[in-house]
This record gives sequence, C-alpha cells and structure tokens, in this order.
Amino acid sequence: MATKKKTKKEDDKTEPKGYSLHIGLNRVSKKHYDGWDGALRAPEADAIAMQELAKDAGFKKSIRLLSARAKRDAVVDRMLEFAKDLEPGDLFFLSYSGHGGQAKDLNQDEFDRLDETWCLYDGQLLDDEIFWCLSKFREGVRIVAMIDCCHSGTSLKAIQEKQKEDPYPRRYKKVVPMDVLLKTLKKNWDFYKKVGSAKKLKGVQEKIGASVIQISACQDDEVAYDGHKNSLFTEYLLKVWKKGKFKGTHKALHREISEQIPFGSPNYFTFGPKMASFTRKKPFTI
Repeated sequence: MATKKKTKKEDDKTEPKGYSLHIGLNRVSKKHYDGWDGALRAPEADAIAMQELAKDAGFKKSIRLLSARAKRDAVVDRMLEFAKDLEPGDLFFLSYSGHGGQAKDLNQDEFDRLDETWCLYDGQLLDDEIFWCLSKFREGVRIVAMIDCCHSGTSLKAIQEKQKEDPYPRRYKKVVPMDVLLKTLKKNWDFYKKVGSAKKLKGVQEKIGASVIQISACQDDEVAYDGHKNSLFTEYLLKVWKKGKFKGTHKALHREISEQIPFGSPNYFTFGPKMASFTRKKPFTI
C-alpha cells in the first residue's frame, strides 16, 4: 500500500522551530538610573554576534534589542510572544549582555533577600520577572540562555574577587556602582515595590515547564567584564564555538570556556524538567 504523502503544512508541524532573542546594552537611561548612563563598549556587539550565531545554526526567527530599544516592556513582550508561538520540541535561544544589578527581594523567595537583575534601558528587570516570562513557555520547549553580566552575590557590598589579581582595569567591569544602585532603588522605590511584590511572581520558579540550560559569565560573587570588541565571556564563547565547529555538549561548552577564560568562573545550571536528550545535544541544535 502506498503511503500517504505529507503536505507541507503537516511537515512543518513535525519540524522543530528555533527562535531567538538577543539583548545588548551599551548604555542605559540617565533618567531612571539617577544620572548614570552605564556606558559599556561591547554588549551591542555581543548581541549582534549571538544573533549571527543563531542564524548560522538555522534559527528562522530572531530579534535583537540594543540599548534604547532594550526596554523592560519590549523584552517582556518579545519573550511572551515567543512563549505563545513555540511548541513542545522547539528551541528558544536567549542572550543578554549588559550590566547586572540587585534589588530588594519583596516576595521573599531569595535566601539572601536580594533579587538579581538585568539593567535594561528604562529600569531593572528582576530575576522573578524573567522566571515569570520563562514560565509561560510550554512544557517540552527547550530554552538555552547565554548571560553575560555580573551577579553581585548575597549582599549590597562591594564585590571582592577571590581567585586572582584582577588583570583588567576597573572601568571595564560590568557592575553597577553601589552608590548608583542604591540611589536608583531609592529614586524609583514605588516602581520596584510594585513589580517586586506582584502576586504573580510568588513561587514562579516552581511553575516553569520548559527545560532551561543557562551558561553565565560568572558566579554570584564575581563580576563580568566588558571588552573592546566583545565582552570577555562572549569573546571566549565565540572562540570555543569556532563558528559551529565545536562538537561537544552544553556542559562541554561551559567546561572549555571555563578552562580558557583568563578570569572568573562561568556558571552552568539547569532548571525546569530534566531532558537528557537536550543536555546531551550540541548547543543551539534545533
């Protein structure tokens, strides 16, 4: 008996899709950050490089948000749009490069009572809000995230690196000066109080159905670094990736970056349902 030939529409349903979102900020709004523009050199180039990597890997839809376009609502809206479109088996690639910050944990789900943040153009995006966006992706969707920013640890104190003498000028650190962070939070307290205490964010990490792999530039008690062309972590990610010639798994990618990068300890972790077939794949494989 002859088999029925599938229509193009039916074929499209069985082929996994790859969508990506790339965020890079060389500056932020002085208005929100109390006169500080957060000037950096490389994050926009990082976002462009990650988008090019995605296109080379076969991602069909890719969006890039740079500096003034990388506003809170724009980032959230793009993630929610992708969450609505992607089906089980599809892959979402998320990258962020810019400053990392902190804000008071108002829904009491952080051991250190501080939320880590992305410093977007018009305000910080709390980690709870990022998790809430990720919780909207369907179970069975795969998410890989490459995050190139500092995470300032467990207290609002100056970060002290522990491993080696710092080989890079202080001006290249992608960390918000503590006086700027405190003034920003004080100036915009009503705003952060409202978003940070929203009921929808309570326990959101436990609601994530997608399988997420994240590789980030550093540990919580370290800082990430800017650069002349690309930020330090992104530079070594691209070096190890070798324009797709890299053949290992996600863990192998993290390990090789960690072995080669001259400073800092890139982090690897997963959350959401475990999916062995995902973790064993070559990164960015749709």
